[in-house]
Amino acid sequence: MDGGWEMSGSATPMGLSPKRKRMMDMILALGGMKEEQAIPLNKVTEAIDDLKKELSPLVDDIVAFPDSYFTKFLSTAQKAEIISEIKNNAVLKNAITNLQKTIEVSATDTVQDFLKSLTDAVEASESAGKEKDVFTEKLQEVTSKIDTDPETALYLLQQNLGITTRYGQPPCHVECPAGVRTQRFVNLTRDRRFDEALKLMRDTYPFPGTLGRVCNAPCESRCQRGLIDQPVSIRNLHRFLADNERASGKIDKPTPSIDKEEKVAIIGAGPAGIGCAYDLARLGYPVTIFESKPKNGGLLRYGIPSYRLPRDILDEEIAYVQHLGVEILNNQRITKPSDLLTKGYSAVFVGTGASSSLKLRIEGEDAKGVFHALEFLDDINLGKNVKLGNRVAVIGGGNAAIDSARVSLRSGASEVSIVYRRSKSEMPANEMEIEDAEHEGINLKILSAPVKILETGGKVTGL
Repeated sequence: MDGGWEMSGSATPMGLSPKRKRMMDMILALGGMKEEQAIPLNKVTEAIDDLKKELSPLVDDIVAFPDSYFTKFLSTAQKAEIISEIKNNAVLKNAITNLQKTIEVSATDTVQDFLKSLTDAVEASESAGKEKDVFTEKLQEVTSKIDTDPETALYLLQQNLGITTRYGQPPCHVECPAGVRTQRFVNLTRDRRFDEALKLMRDTYPFPGTLGRVCNAPCESRCQRGLIDQPVSIRNLHRFLADNERASGKIDKPTPSIDKEEKVAIIGAGPAGIGCAYDLARLGYPVTIFESKPKNGGLLRYGIPSYRLPRDILDEEIAYVQHLGVEILNNQRITKPSDLLTKGYSAVFVGTGASSSLKLRIEGEDAKGVFHALEFLDDINLGKNVKLGNRVAVIGGGNAAIDSARVSLRSGASEVSIVYRRSKSEMPANEMEIEDAEHEGINLKILSAPVKILETGGKVTGL
């Protein structure tokens, strides 16, 4: 390839400034370019200029039409041709006042209809003005960043105005269920701007250290770097940023900014409930979470073993949300959510999770000694004494199955096997977790689908 590319260590040419390197990485990822399509060093400036040319006319077009664009908000008033003739809301309001006085003396259908037209016209005009101000503010923010930070300008066009360009959305960002701006936080991390990168993640969700350990990382499966060699280890970067903050001893504690009167109740202190509370508290709403169990975290605490997700990490990240003013009440089981609406709450969010395992629906499934994964992990994490035999078979190939197998080994079983109906490559569990399970001595029996659980006297004896 021309331009002196070094493909073994970096996606970008050596000798570029950090800004130019970020810019080029963006173009590579957003454009979905493969190695043979990569931009040579002498074409980087041209590529950046192309992006600016792509954005600038688009913004110029938007700037040209706000006045006509917002006339659609005035449709009611335009039918009476009021706003086009009288462009002063003060005059219209004065007319409304005089008409109201007239109606007090002598009310007719015609005068009342005309009064309604005037009132609708004023309301539409004021509403359009507010909408236009918000639109103009967003547009100005995009315009101010085109020359200095086209990457952010592109993002703002897409997120704030719903406008896309030929560059589209980064595949990693699209694939992330939480909507993390992956590309941006990776670039910040590369530039050693760790605090900014962590703040960017927390703009989306409150669990960087938790997801840095247990997330399935679907973003990595779509990372365009994988077209060259291997994907960026995005999940590990989440963990690094969270652990780096803990190691520094300067853990950020947000300040509450509760300024709304409407209270919101949330049922369930799992990932959904806490995530909802996090967003609402940052919007200024007072939030109370009702949790049926003694501790918080839902499946993060009761469905994932502590060796994968240390409880002090989880506790600290939940405490971060509580610092925003979120109240959590434990051992509170809510059976009728609508009752909360009569107790001072304006809204209720139900985030009770999916804590029940799927059943196999085969003969013998109810025999003594058969455990379902989520209930089994829940009992273990609650500290209950679960009696297992020496030989344990775990049916399934997902993360819950892998966790159950590894926990069984740690709980005293001498032989543990995972039985899965498809091939190893088709197992939905994290690849690293599968490798760790095998390293610990757990057997994989693939392409095997149990059709019956054998039992004697109501107790399981085999498959």
